[in-house]
Amino acid sequence: MRIGTKDSDYDDVLWFDYIPYPIKKGKKWTNDDGVTVKITSTSKTVKTKAGTFKNCIAVDGGGYATFYYAKGIGMVYSETKSGYIEELVKLKNK
Repeated sequence: MRIGTKDSDYDDVLWFDYIPYPIKKGKKWTNDDGVTVKITSTSKTVKTKAGTFKNCIAVDGGGYATFYYAKGIGMVYSETKSGYIEELVKLKNK
């Protein structure tokens, strides 16, 4: 999973391919770029344009950004320390 968009302040700088199990608050790992990533919560409620998601996993990306993941959906929101935001705006039913 690549996170970021062209010319964003974290494109190709901070990303990770997985969240390792077991998923629990305080778990740390190092991504392929040597950045330490940490789960800071497993119970965040995140509001986006696509809706409200409960029990999201919050992941601190080495101090550059925080990412929020909803079970069964994936990343629903992220924000860099400089204020760049990405959020889920729409869900489609298949």
